[in-house]
Amino acid sequence: MIEPNNTMDSEPWQPVVEARAELDLVAELESLAATETERFAALEKEQARATERTAKCLFLLRRGDAARRLAAVCQQVLREGWAFMDTDYLSTRSAEVLARDASLAPGLIWQHGFPCDSHWVKQRVAEALADVLLEDEELYSDGGAVDLGEDFHHQSLVHSFGIEPHRTLAASVRFHRLSERTRRSFFALLVEKLSVERCVAQGLGPRHHLRLEVREGLKALLFLEEHWPAVGEPQPNGEEGNHASF
Repeated sequence: MIEPNNTMDSEPWQPVVEARAELDLVAELESLAATETERFAALEKEQARATERTAKCLFLLRRGDAARRLAAVCQQVLREGWAFMDTDYLSTRSAEVLARDASLAPGLIWQHGFPCDSHWVKQRVAEALADVLLEDEELYSDGGAVDLGEDFHHQSLVHSFGIEPHRTLAASVRFHRLSERTRRSFFALLVEKLSVERCVAQGLGPRHHLRLEVREGLKALLFLEEHWPAVGEPQPNGEEGNHASF
């Protein structure tokens, strides 16, 4: 009796199994492609909605009272950060950051065209300020020239210190590289016009340190290293070397 050849008997069925597997794989890939298409379509719709929300927020922030409130926050951030920058330019950049982040925060409450969360707004303005200072630092480090066009944002340095416009980028970067304590002392005495006694009472003293820090700020802004003699440390008799006291 001849035994059946199981191997030979199974061979005609093998192509059918492979074809079925190929069909299953094609169907799986088609399903995956359809799912991805739907996902990308949904993502594009969400991006379009986010762009629309950003544009709407930006429109609100540039109007009347909202623009004035934003400018006030910008001035506060500049004072508290001991930084120089034109308020109008910082307001423009801050509005862009606020609109972008507000479009991603649907739960943010607005009133009269302005976000109600003052702390949130202040954080966004501080972020915009940091962005611009970093851009200036990178431009200066790369040897770039200051932009004297519509994006020029150092007019306050021209008006307050008589710095030539083409030197304002270097002056700004040099000043903002100084320590927070030096910039704080500089602002207290020369911007806020506080008395020496009040500055000392606020912990910015002693007097000879105030003078050193103010001079460092002026030297950074006005490029006085070669023309201004070094400031001496206090002498044992209480007098300061190389300069008169405040």
